[in-house]
Amino acid sequence: MIKLNQNFHKYYLYQSLKINWGKKPSNSVNLKKGNKFEWFPDGKLNLYQNCVSDHLKLFKKKFAIISIDKNNIIKKYTYAELDNLVSKMSEYIFLKKKIKKTLM
Repeated sequence: MIKLNQNFHKYYLYQSLKINWGKKPSNSVNLKKGNKFEWFPDGKLNLYQNCVSDHLKLFKKKFAIISIDKNNIIKKYTYAELDNLVSKMSEYIFLKKKIKKTLM
């Protein structure tokens, strides 16, 4: 089993300050069986806020994602386009849940 010292925990807790947390973590990592790691186990964050929303104001037209599909077709999405796609998907999921509840 790997042993982690106090400097390790302090370093990663310090690095975690670069992230916008809904609830800041008090622990950097938990070790699980089989040398598995659970990072920032008591922290809560919003990935959309950290990855899209915080960048949207400054980099609206900058590429957020560049992907290549299995046919080697390159697709590029700006932060504004990604924001729009996320909004559409969340609306779809919300409506789907709402419809499912009314059917039950």
